[in-house]
This record gives sequence, C-alpha cells and structure tokens, in this order.
Amino acid sequence: MSLNNSKKGSVMIAALILTIITGTIVGFFLKSVTQEVTSSHRSRMSFQAINLAEAGLALIGWVIFPSSINQASEDEKTNLPLVIST
Repeated sequence: MSLNNSKKGSVMIAALILTIITGTIVGFFLKSVTQEVTSSHRSRMSFQAINLAEAGLALIGWVIFPSSINQASEDEKTNLPLVIST
C-alpha cells in the first residue's frame, strides 16, 4: 500500500508543478496583453491630440489671415474648419 500512495503522491506533485508553470505562463501573457492595451491607448490619444492641435492651428490661421482662403485650392477649402461668426 505504501508503493501505491507513493505513486499517487508523485502524480500529485507533477500535477502541482505543471499547474504552477501554466499559471506563470498565463500571468506573463496577461501582463503583456495589459501593457499592449495601455500602449495602444496612449498612442491613440497622442494621435488625437496632434490632430486636435493641427485643427486648432488651422482655425487660428484662418481667423488671423482670412484672405489666405482665396489663394487656397478647392481641395484645401473643403478641409478648413467651419467658423460661425455672430
């Protein structure tokens, strides 16, 4: 009976080691996925900030130099922001 218990114990230890290794791998995977999501979010926010700043500069340029719109091509006119003056 001692031999049978020894085999059960060996299987139990092997299963425990396999579970620990699998859990560690899953933990590292989840950590890398979380870092990738954070990096992607920061990158998206950075591009949105650049686009917003560019649109603001275009608006300021159009407000300061409204005569420059006459020199713009038709394609550029469609990209200018809409300004409603009161």
